[in-house]
Amino acid sequence: MFFTMTAGGSRPGWGGSLLGGLGYVSAPAPGALFDEHSVSWRLVSRWTVLAGGQAAVLLQVGHPAVGAGVAQHSSYATDPFGRLERTLYSMLAISFGSPERREEVLAELRNMHRPVTGTDGLGESYRALDPDLQRWVWATLIWVALEVERKYIGDLTPAEREQYYAESKDLARCFRIPESMIPDDLAAFEEYVAVSIAALVVTDDARALAREIASPKLWWAPTPVWAPLGWVTADLLGPELTAEFGLRPLSGRQAGLVRRGKGLSRAVLPRLPAPLLANPLNRRAIA
Repeated sequence: MFFTMTAGGSRPGWGGSLLGGLGYVSAPAPGALFDEHSVSWRLVSRWTVLAGGQAAVLLQVGHPAVGAGVAQHSSYATDPFGRLERTLYSMLAISFGSPERREEVLAELRNMHRPVTGTDGLGESYRALDPDLQRWVWATLIWVALEVERKYIGDLTPAEREQYYAESKDLARCFRIPESMIPDDLAAFEEYVAVSIAALVVTDDARALAREIASPKLWWAPTPVWAPLGWVTADLLGPELTAEFGLRPLSGRQAGLVRRGKGLSRAVLPRLPAPLLANPLNRRAIA
């Protein structure tokens, strides 16, 4: 899934397609994997999930095989938002697009990922379609979405969090992750993620990617613009993992700003009308 960022593809780049996709969509396409009553629609169709994008990517490349695959097969450094936009588009189309759109995107991803193979920084061979790598990338997206919701929105009940995970298992099956590899419930999933994070080996490839991810070199967005997103990323990753990636942990002042930001976002975001929370990529992915 993250490896979708390795290919240029035929989709338009971030600037044109994102702005062109602005617009509220009230429901997924008929026959979508998740309907408008699902927790997935409530959570992922909102722009708030984008706040965890950097953290999810860093967790993914913290796996040596994923980090090597992105470093060796991606032009992430030269087109960070184009690659991210294609990943987000793919996930939205698979989750909320028509059955035909879903199968088209899944087939395209399999074809793009099939040749992505190589040797990682630990000397181990990898292939992008390895179910273990697919599971880890899927897990980071689900876990980060839940963490962003828990810390910055706080709108889901424990039962709804369980339901979101149950729904996410259907997404895992779309990527042909074997049933035996999918954790049974949210508790088992969280244990898998915790064990996996503890076992991450942050390589030089991952640190180089982290620098590009944390401070994209874009003419229209000077480095200071990314600071608040970097604070959210550090908050999601925790100080030890943030330091492992060679990034600066939060200072006392920054941690205080993040705490106040959490309080404000938890007070305001759940009360905003749906059109103001719509993920800007929804219209293009679902229509």
